[in-house]
Amino acid sequence: MNLVGKDITAQKYLNDRGIKQAIEYGFLKIYPDLDFNDSTRIQPATLDVKIHEIDSSSELDNRSKLKHFRGTMVEARSYNEIGLTELILHDRKIKRLNVDFIFPFIEARSSVRRLGGFVPTQGRYFYSSNERSFVELNNYSHNNIIFEKGERFAQVFFKVDPFAHKWHGGYTLDNLKSMNFENPEELLRDLNETFEKVESLDYGIEIKTNEEIDWLLRKGYLEVSPKVKIKNGCLLVHASDEAHKIKKIDEPIYFSQRKKYVDKIHEKIKLKKGFVLNPKEHIDIITVESFKLSEHVGIHFYNNPLSKATTSWNNESISSNFELVSVADGWVDPGYEGPFSRQPKWFTPQVINPGDIVGYGKLIYYPNGVGSVYGSEKLGSQYNNAKANAISK
Repeated sequence: MNLVGKDITAQKYLNDRGIKQAIEYGFLKIYPDLDFNDSTRIQPATLDVKIHEIDSSSELDNRSKLKHFRGTMVEARSYNEIGLTELILHDRKIKRLNVDFIFPFIEARSSVRRLGGFVPTQGRYFYSSNERSFVELNNYSHNNIIFEKGERFAQVFFKVDPFAHKWHGGYTLDNLKSMNFENPEELLRDLNETFEKVESLDYGIEIKTNEEIDWLLRKGYLEVSPKVKIKNGCLLVHASDEAHKIKKIDEPIYFSQRKKYVDKIHEKIKLKKGFVLNPKEHIDIITVESFKLSEHVGIHFYNNPLSKATTSWNNESISSNFELVSVADGWVDPGYEGPFSRQPKWFTPQVINPGDIVGYGKLIYYPNGVGSVYGSEKLGSQYNNAKANAISK
């Protein structure tokens, strides 16, 4: 029996078709208009965004020394506010009721994360000026990274309010009249039409239980090798013996030429004796597990920062390291097939050993699949069946 999607609190993620629908309905507004001829922009479940220039930057260890400059070089060990090439707005369609249906959040592309980039606080600090939207990006490596203007560096997810039906069911003509709204009949009609459009959006549903995961596995919607381990509705991934640090080199890394730096910057380390990962450090851990995902499943990976802290933490450590911990920081697209790696961030120093849990994957089930799976040539996918430490995506 299909139990998926029965929990009304489950998050809903727009897929590529849903993103296009939201733009068509006016729930999402992008200025200048998105060029749909560029097939790399809308991925299976995200919108890739491009860098315009850095608006401000500071040292990672001293945020008070903020400096403003124009350019596209993300300095080593830095915090940055980056302007995008576009202004992205999620429009409040029922303005008089102050109702939002769609919420964006953003994270770095996997190739940026493997180089040491990280969008803190799950990209919720996603603000806009009159001309463009902005996103935060930290660089935890000791190398400068140079982007080309207009280069894709991050990806935006769009969640649909799981309680949208509550907004709809909570309003009747009588209570709108009682709230003294002008033209309540027109307002109710607008609400009904908007809700119908929201419900028609093509989206995936967050998996909340082990039983749902079991159902997806039985249907063949995903495969995990060598074996599956699940807990509390999450897919667990574990550290292998292999990981990589990013070495400091004597030249900046040009993101568009990132493949040529792999041998220069990767320092292989073994985890057999335990590796201490301190806050604000970067490591890329190859997981034991590899994946084969159908068009019906994507995976969003989470840290569990307080699950196995090895030192006591106080208010100062929480305050200074809070930006390190993202609610989610790793996405696997529907259609992906191959190995996996994690770049975890924690509040406190962690000793990582082979077999340790290094990620909790929340599965997103797309009942209708997606328009284009990862690996489709038109999406510019470069990572299917590649080495786990590849930085090409």
